[in-house]
Amino acid sequence: MKEDNSQKKHNIEELLKNGITVSFKPMGYSMYPMIVPDRDEVTIASIKGHQIRRGDVLVYRRPAGKLIIHRVYKATSDSVYMIGDNEHVVEGPIPKSVVYGYMTSFSHNNRHYSTRNIIYKAYYNIWLLLINFSEPIGNLVHKLKKGRK
Repeated sequence: MKEDNSQKKHNIEELLKNGITVSFKPMGYSMYPMIVPDRDEVTIASIKGHQIRRGDVLVYRRPAGKLIIHRVYKATSDSVYMIGDNEHVVEGPIPKSVVYGYMTSFSHNNRHYSTRNIIYKAYYNIWLLLINFSEPIGNLVHKLKKGRK
């Protein structure tokens, strides 16, 4: 029997609220190319006690009810502004009260990376500097990949 995805997401939120670290394979392409859906896995720790910083990848709930994993573009004392690595629109302000966890590590192509890794930090700092160009860069990468086939 196939697991109900909405129930799975609900369980992730509850586990994080209770201070339990979770690992799962995200769905969707909003964090591509860093996270490829159904292949890569993220490890998310409870937000309790974590000071949110620009570049953190957070799990939060949108008002419509969907649980989201995106990167912090900007943080204020009571809210955050978020963006997916494969998106060009910043979302926010999002109240910190709907943020449940932050990414501590991820597996990409079966290789494990900590968010403390210097290469990972360089990646997200460069990505955030280039965010205004993410849409044309994404289109160019897509065209180049399509041309190789």
